[in-house]
Amino acid sequence: MIADALHSGVDRLENAWLEMARRWRANRLAGKPGYEFTEQYFAQHAQYWLESLGHLRDKPNVRFLEIGSLEGGSAIWFLENILTHPTATITCIDPFLRGGSEARFDHNVRVSGSGSKVIKVKGRSESFIATMEAATYDAIYIDGDHHAVNVMMDAVSGWRLLKDGGIMIFDDYRWEPNLPPTIRPKMAIDVFLSVMGESLTLLHKDYQVIVRK
Repeated sequence: MIADALHSGVDRLENAWLEMARRWRANRLAGKPGYEFTEQYFAQHAQYWLESLGHLRDKPNVRFLEIGSLEGGSAIWFLENILTHPTATITCIDPFLRGGSEARFDHNVRVSGSGSKVIKVKGRSESFIATMEAATYDAIYIDGDHHAVNVMMDAVSGWRLLKDGGIMIFDDYRWEPNLPPTIRPKMAIDVFLSVMGESLTLLHKDYQVIVRK
């Protein structure tokens, strides 16, 4: 019994240390006190986002749709750098299936001080998009379910919601190239670009793909 108690105590100490290490790493990645991110994948795209979306900065009544939000890192970047007018809003759709992601999203939105500009939709994108009117959004960021069929549905349905001149951004075009094509975004994005043809202008194509309607 003594041995069991000692092992249990060691396990608790180890778990507590791992949790502190995770929080330290999250705060380091966040770059600002109070935020909790376990990843900071969005920072590498900032230059291209500024080039493609900079014309929306400080503009009133801008409406932004984000499909796939995880911990809110990209949404907060958009709020701080693009959606800077008090009337601008971002709608964030995510089923929040990854453990702890919803709690961190809610926390980070609160810390940002821009919670009134965030419309959180918990669920799958196809259910929400079908209810929206055409030409609703100035920009759409697609980073949801990575299966090709889901990326295609988000792209086609999202295109209907995008205003003329609006910007659509696809994430993870070059993600996991060794996986079967049907479970990663690239094939769907390539087909979408080919089919839409003259309906879009390609602005950027690398790890992310950015187009203007």
